[in-house]
Amino acid sequence: MKYIRATAMKRVAMMGLVLALGAPLVQPVARAEAQSLKDALNQQLRPANPAKPKETQAERDARRQQEYALQRMQREIDNLRSNPEKYRERYLSTLFQLAPDGELTQEDVLIDMKRKMAQQRGRLLQPLLQLDLDADALVSMEELEIGIRLNSSRERSRLELLRLTGDANGDGQIDLPEMMAIVDKELSGRYRPQQLQNPLVNVLLGFDGDGDGTVTSQEVLAGIDALVAAGGPTKP
Repeated sequence: MKYIRATAMKRVAMMGLVLALGAPLVQPVARAEAQSLKDALNQQLRPANPAKPKETQAERDARRQQEYALQRMQREIDNLRSNPEKYRERYLSTLFQLAPDGELTQEDVLIDMKRKMAQQRGRLLQPLLQLDLDADALVSMEELEIGIRLNSSRERSRLELLRLTGDANGDGQIDLPEMMAIVDKELSGRYRPQQLQNPLVNVLLGFDGDGDGTVTSQEVLAGIDALVAAGGPTKP
């Protein structure tokens, strides 16, 4: 009997020791389980499709330019479908204008774009060169002052801005590289490639039926026939 009582007391003592030692461990485990449960609930409550990151200005501009180009192409295709005979002649004429050999490539289109940009650059550069009275390819401050005095009020404000900002290196005159920098800045503000690009050309490039990167007159005619056969206006 004494042995049984002693054994029971020993077990009680051991249980007390275990409980005493285990108590500090139970609380961290309980906290960890509670945090795990909280995380799981938050995961379930979180929207299935989280909000997309805010669109940057550059991304917004690029998206709008793409939408603008697409809308112009859609109008072009609708016009083609409304009068295919007229547009057959127009498309073939454009093809041979861009590619005299009758094989239009993306490189031909890029050259045409550069040519148009060069024409615009020359048009904007001409008023600056007209200020160069002594033909030394430099516009001095004196020449600029004469231009400001003799031009119209609208042009005077532009020349005044040029006088204040055109001389980038501060040598008292505007040289040809500075003129080109002025023109390029003005050109980038006025024109974008999508505005200079004829939507007809984009449609032409889409007529590359065999995917070899070259559009021929036969592919143009086949492409027009396919668009007309499809019928109906394009969806916006």
